[in-house]
Amino acid sequence: MPDDNQYLTKHERLAREFDGLVLANKLRPEVAPDLVAIFGPRCIVNDKDVLLDGLDLKSAAEKIVADRPYAQPADAVSPEASAVSALVEQARHGNVTAWSRLAKNHPAAFADLKARGLKPGDLWTGNGKIETPDKNKSRSHHASNPFAALRDANGKIDPAAAARVASVITGLGATKAAALAKAAGVTLDGRPLGRAA
Repeated sequence: MPDDNQYLTKHERLAREFDGLVLANKLRPEVAPDLVAIFGPRCIVNDKDVLLDGLDLKSAAEKIVADRPYAQPADAVSPEASAVSALVEQARHGNVTAWSRLAKNHPAAFADLKARGLKPGDLWTGNGKIETPDKNKSRSHHASNPFAALRDANGKIDPAAAARVASVITGLGATKAAALAKAAGVTLDGRPLGRAA
């Protein structure tokens, strides 16, 4: 009976190895497709086998996962690796601070994100899709600066955002709150800077 592997592409063979690691609870399932996309093109086919970085696929897949603690299930890794995994998830969801921490302290995880085509601030939507946030949407209700979301597109004050702004002014004081508003490009009452009241 012929070997089924002879009809598989190098990407499919690598995917099988990563699937085996997922079944053995050594790899998080959501990370496996990313690793196939990153390392699949580096596979080399010789006369009878597929090699990755000079190793057979099984050994290479195990080494890749061992070198990337963020790719391992939470119960299989140390607390530090869990923290790296959390940073990777935050970076995949657009957190720029997580990007800088990965770049500085965890180069393998940073390189994997870059290899997927992600840039700081991009949102990974899964299935290989990347969404680059619209810079004009910085005044949305999802903005981290409460002053940016104080007024809607029509200039009306949002009551929920007003309550958040009031608590910021109370907590920080007027001077620091004004600096925060200025960073959002608005005054304390949410009007764009430079416009008269």
